[in-house]
Amino acid sequence: MKMSTLEYFIVLAESKSINQAAQDLYITQPCLTRAIQSMEKELGIQLFHRDSSGVTLTEMGQRILPEAKQVVRYYRGWKELGKEVPIPQIDIYSQSVFSLFLLPDILLRFRRKHPNVAVNLTSVLKPERHISRDVHNPVLALTVCNDNLYEKASAAQGNKGLPLMEGEYHCILNAKNPLANRETISFEELREMYFVFTHTKGLTEAGWTGGALYSEFFKIMDPSHIIEVESLSNVIALMCKNTEGCSFAYYPMLTAWDAIGEGKLVHIPVRGQKMSGAACLFYEQESYRQHPVVRELVTDIKETARAVEQRAREKK
Repeated sequence: MKMSTLEYFIVLAESKSINQAAQDLYITQPCLTRAIQSMEKELGIQLFHRDSSGVTLTEMGQRILPEAKQVVRYYRGWKELGKEVPIPQIDIYSQSVFSLFLLPDILLRFRRKHPNVAVNLTSVLKPERHISRDVHNPVLALTVCNDNLYEKASAAQGNKGLPLMEGEYHCILNAKNPLANRETISFEELREMYFVFTHTKGLTEAGWTGGALYSEFFKIMDPSHIIEVESLSNVIALMCKNTEGCSFAYYPMLTAWDAIGEGKLVHIPVRGQKMSGAACLFYEQESYRQHPVVRELVTDIKETARAVEQRAREKK
């Protein structure tokens, strides 16, 4: 039996119309009919019931369909093996909250399994600027998007980004701060605080997560109350020691912080500002299709992010 015959069988079973199946397969109806009749003769069973309204699977046809799909998937996978080109490295560009709390465990698992593939993780303010369509030098970009940025990044990538989780930026405060028991907080209420953030070049001129968030906040802040530190870990450490500091971080990702779980820091939604957006992963679809290691990495990031989102939902 030819593999194409199995593919014809699957398409016909799903379309339930010989005319539609023939169109989808780009073959003539007589050609499709002969192929199915040949398959029935070879197997010695009837696969379809035929009437004026179309075709439906017989009981035996229903039993065979899932197995036929599996065989075709195996066959296509075997064909792809011949197209695989080893890749020496994968570059990941991510905002710092994901670089520190989502990706390290993922990359540790990946490196143990694939020691010959280097994974370079870089924390940047705008990961979408590093999007690439190079199939054999794959780039993954993980960033928080509003609708406008999502469309621009998808256009740059050449395919839609993968939404990982829905969230928003929250204000982070020491649990002993007088404002820590608020249900929501405004920028104005933070005016006298010391704003602590990770040093990032071009932050005050940045787009959505910088411009719409930080630039408005900077307008009301005394420059002497703005403190830049080297890393997100330093932000957390400084916030835990001082009650007068504040910062911003992406929820639900911030629920992975030990300091949040231990009750040393609290996170409060910000009112009166556009702070929400989806965390999205952008990658080249052809690279994903050709390289199993890229598929594996993308799948692990997706599943881990969904687990974080689920845990945050359960803690509410």
